Amino acid sequence: MNNTQKVSVELKNGKFRLSNSAKIEDLNPKALIICAAAECAGYTIMHILRKDNVVPKSLEITVEGTLDTPTLAPESQYVGFNVRYNIDCKSLCGRQPLRWPPVLIFLECPLYKI
Repeated sequence: MNNTQKVSVELKNGKFRLSNSAKIEDLNPKALIICAAAECAGYTIMHILRKDNVVPKSLEITVEGTLDTPTLAPESQYVGFNVRYNIDCKSLCGRQPLRWPPVLIFLECPLYKI
């Protein structure tokens, strides 16, 4: 049985913050890694949306990482990540509303050891 770590970040005032008033100093080192991944994913999607002149009303990104050990341990390694985007956007500058619903993008990224 594998262990998972999960972190959600929300866009607030142009920066990504942990959801539910969580504090960064309360995260363990493994959770910090997926927190960084969530923020990077957030800035990437913001860049893509900005190219199309889209300003989201809200944006939340959740990253869940699966570890290779049944309990959290220093030797635990991630074997996969799930990244979920929850985006709510207005229409595109007077054009047609966005065609993608607020929650649709789901990525699964398995990791491979070399």
